[in-house]
Amino acid sequence: MMATAKFDRSLPVVLALVVGATCTWLIDWTLRRAVPPRRDPSPTVQARAAADEEQEAVLAGIERRVAALETRSPSSPRLPTPAVSAAKVEAPRVPSNPPKRSPTTEQLDDVLETEGRDSAWARQYERDTQSALANAFKDEHVREVRCATSVCRIVVEHSTMANEADFKRRFWTALPDGYAGAQFSSGVDNDGTHTTSIRVIRKGYENALFETN
Repeated sequence: MMATAKFDRSLPVVLALVVGATCTWLIDWTLRRAVPPRRDPSPTVQARAAADEEQEAVLAGIERRVAALETRSPSSPRLPTPAVSAAKVEAPRVPSNPPKRSPTTEQLDDVLETEGRDSAWARQYERDTQSALANAFKDEHVREVRCATSVCRIVVEHSTMANEADFKRRFWTALPDGYAGAQFSSGVDNDGTHTTSIRVIRKGYENALFETN
């Protein structure tokens, strides 16, 4: 009776152990069927993984270089900045021999009235001028031809405005040789007569006359 009682008390324990072992085996068996066995990756997958690792390594190297540049010490050598100097402004140069202005009509008249007369030259040039203008402009009237030493004054009356315009265009070609330059001006007398006054500068005297201005 005592042995039977002991067996009855240990039976539940045995059953519990059996049930627990059975449950453990079932759980392990279920997990093994649910999770497939691990297989080694194929060569293609391995090559792709190696390429990814290499690319990550390159990117990491670039990031390290950028970080090093950003944290560069202020004492690191830098390229020198070229100095910019202000443009040199030079004062305008004044020519040593500035050009001389030609004398005015009034100045030439003053010279004619005040300078002495070179009689031999003046008489000859007056005759030559009177004759040349009369031959070149037959319809015009030569009112005055007066010379001193360096300047002559010629006054010509015009019968028409057309004749006046023609005279102004061509009188240069009619003047006798021996002059360095000439100036002319137009005027109208009180009676309405149109005139042209010419101041002729004798050749060889132009420099002296230019210095009077």
